[in-house]
Amino acid sequence: MSTAGMQHTGVLGDLYARPYAYDFFQAVRLLRAAQMQQGAVGDDPVRFRTLLSLETPASAIYTLTQPDAFRPPVMTITFMGLTGPSGALPVRYTEMLLERRYRHRDQTAHNFFDLFSHRLTTLFYQAWQKHHIFVDYERGGREGFQRQVLSLVGLGTPGLQRRLSDDGVDDQLFAYYAGRFAERAHTVEGLQSILSDQFDVKVVIEQFRGQWLRLDDNDCTQLGQLNCTLGEHPMLGKQIWDCQTKFRICVGPLKRRRFDDFLPTGKAYRALVRMVKFCVGQALEFDVQLVLDKRETPPCILGELGRNSARLGWTTWLDRPKTAINDASDVVLPEHAQRLAAAA
Repeated sequence: MSTAGMQHTGVLGDLYARPYAYDFFQAVRLLRAAQMQQGAVGDDPVRFRTLLSLETPASAIYTLTQPDAFRPPVMTITFMGLTGPSGALPVRYTEMLLERRYRHRDQTAHNFFDLFSHRLTTLFYQAWQKHHIFVDYERGGREGFQRQVLSLVGLGTPGLQRRLSDDGVDDQLFAYYAGRFAERAHTVEGLQSILSDQFDVKVVIEQFRGQWLRLDDNDCTQLGQLNCTLGEHPMLGKQIWDCQTKFRICVGPLKRRRFDDFLPTGKAYRALVRMVKFCVGQALEFDVQLVLDKRETPPCILGELGRNSARLGWTTWLDRPKTAINDASDVVLPEHAQRLAAAA
């Protein structure tokens, strides 16, 4: 093995020095992780042996020997196997092995029994691993469980997956927040927690933001035509005030570099819009209010290029004092601001 002659330090070194202090599953998990870091493959990063004794054990792991050039680490366990303190076979078999070892210096029979004990212990660990999904994730086995979780949010088939990857939204994000996305009725608190956690910023959602909705000519009141029943349909004008179908997402206060990420030309804005649309659907509209830290407000310099360029409506403040009390909260972006920016 590639670990021959290595001096293990850190957690792995402590595991070899004090194996009795570790839980069996955690110890095997650490050994598997070390095997993966070294580029080795295989399902047997450790060889299991049973303790040849009838004494009451003090821990699940009795010893753990270092690997050499020809064999992996050897772990002597006390809690299962064919023989030993917790052996499945009658005690007479353990007594026979003890007699052969100490009277005849023969360990052949013990080694033979340990062939089966090793396999049983390996299957025991794999059964534990199967029901602890995070362990399978550590080894790269993500497809099965992740597909099942994505099915809860409507992304269970390959044709529906990776639709948002171009906007920096990975499918694992939907798997991570599956409990929130799978809710029949999405809540403000749920959406706030998703966005705050994902982007690591303060997010506040204001509900019932009013807006004027323009009516089609066919929906307007015309004498002698439809929509003229007094007390039911008639209305004056071509627009109505609506405060039920729109909300506002307030993001910040933000530092300048993070503020730029949430502009329509940044990746964070695209990811935020796609996540919100996936969560709330097409029935509701929203806009995004960016709040810039009052200490980060840039001066308005015409002709400046690069990061400090003046972009009207985004990064332009006229004569904003450095001693301003409130953060700059003037930038409000509609959900389709990215399309407007691309068309400009």
